[in-house]
Amino acid sequence: MDFELDPSACCYHGAVQRGCRGYGSIRRAARASTIVVAVACAAERPPPSAPVPHVELPRWEGLREASGWPLATAPFTAHGHSAGEFVASVRVAPAYLDLYRRLVPGMRWPVGMSVAVFHELRGAGGAGSVFAMTKLASGEWEYVVAHHDGSLDARGALTLCARCHSEAPADSLFGVSPGTAESAPLEPRSSNTPLAR
Repeated sequence: MDFELDPSACCYHGAVQRGCRGYGSIRRAARASTIVVAVACAAERPPPSAPVPHVELPRWEGLREASGWPLATAPFTAHGHSAGEFVASVRVAPAYLDLYRRLVPGMRWPVGMSVAVFHELRGAGGAGSVFAMTKLASGEWEYVVAHHDGSLDARGALTLCARCHSEAPADSLFGVSPGTAESAPLEPRSSNTPLAR
């Protein structure tokens, strides 16, 4: 007896040989399930759910000011906040720039010390996140995680930020790599900016 495979007989069991004991019943079951699926798919669908309302995220009020702070060093490939897909530009509040560039292990920072890191996607140049930190009167640091437009993702004594920055050599700040501060474009300090204590 010549057996040929009917590939459409059963999607679950695969191809079935004609003449096989289950060929007829499998073929009838396959046709019936096709009809059930076609009827079920043609049934009226419920209306889509209402669109999710746009929620305005709180904004970081310091973005504009921080984006105007001088660069502490030339932009570099970020490995601390990413796996190298971003270029980081470290900007420091003008009153603390010189002190930051001379950072030494064990150094303690005065209240008000602020640093912001602006990330930009390598190659494509798309703006990325902005991470900032400011020394508070309590001696703790406030961390800010914001989008490039200033909308906030997180702010406060952020555990993940604090954990990594606790490994920094100088009061939660890593500073610039040796030899890079000299390559940073020096931007003039305004005459009304207070000096670091």
